[in-house]
Amino acid sequence: MIFTKEYNGKKYYKIGLSRKLQNGEYENGYVDIRFKQDVEIHNKERIYLKNAFLTFYNSKDKATIPYIFVMDFERIADTIEHSKEKDVVKQDVKDDFADLGREVTLDEVEITDEDLPF
Repeated sequence: MIFTKEYNGKKYYKIGLSRKLQNGEYENGYVDIRFKQDVEIHNKERIYLKNAFLTFYNSKDKATIPYIFVMDFERIADTIEHSKEKDVVKQDVKDDFADLGREVTLDEVEITDEDLPF
């Protein structure tokens, strides 16, 4: 979720982060996020990042401040509507490792003379 704040006529954006602590409570944090010029994101808008990278700047007191720079994104509402338009075809994919760890009985195994090394 993107949080927007306007200061001195300029919009600043942060992305919300959350993690669950051992006691069951949640702790929130924020990371700066920037977009190309002329991109406007509404407060508490959800987006899907298609192309972004982590970079940084140095503050006046020489602290390194990381931020995410977004090259391309989709708004979640647009993404949901777009996915509804597509014909979704579910494919059955064979899992080659489905039997991994399954015990094999001697009745299932056939050993021929060709299988033996001697």
